[in-house]
Amino acid sequence: DWPVLFWASRHRNAYFEAWEAMVWPTAEFKKMAEDMKEFGYPPEESIGMLSEAFATAAAAGPLVLIGKTMDQIRSTRGHANLYRRSPEKYIRETARLEPPVTVIPVLLRVDTERVIHGKKVTLPAGTCLSLSMRLANRDPKAFPNPEEFSIDRDFSKLTTWGGVGGTGPRSCPAEKWAISMITCILDQYV
Repeated sequence: DWPVLFWASRHRNAYFEAWEAMVWPTAEFKKMAEDMKEFGYPPEESIGMLSEAFATAAAAGPLVLIGKTMDQIRSTRGHANLYRRSPEKYIRETARLEPPVTVIPVLLRVDTERVIHGKKVTLPAGTCLSLSMRLANRDPKAFPNPEEFSIDRDFSKLTTWGGVGGTGPRSCPAEKWAISMITCILDQYV
């Protein structure tokens, strides 16, 4: 997305200051690398793969969300004041409607039965599923009036950072850092 990349290049000092302040979750990487042994990945390779994935997600996701949040503020009258009222909730609601990462890949560890188009199907262990965060974040059972932008809603079922309500084994370890960094940068302009 060119406007986001241009914006990021103009303001890279603030971005890199936040990046350098980040605490890298080494213990989490080691645990995930151990889990990956089950699928034939040696831990020494897994840690490198996870580090690269984490660095990429921690850089790209916030940049995309900065652009989407700025677009939301600029395109809707009164949204600058709404952002000022609660920057974190405004960012979470933008991320709910327009997640920077739209799917979560999940590798099944055991054979799993599911009903697909009314037919019972067994998915074997090792099957990769893609879970849509965009659809989950617009589920009317979890989010009443899902197409409406509202910072006053309950975000406990938000899946944007890979886990429901920021919990679970697929949760992004940089969620709070990303929101802090995005707020720090947007506060300069809003």
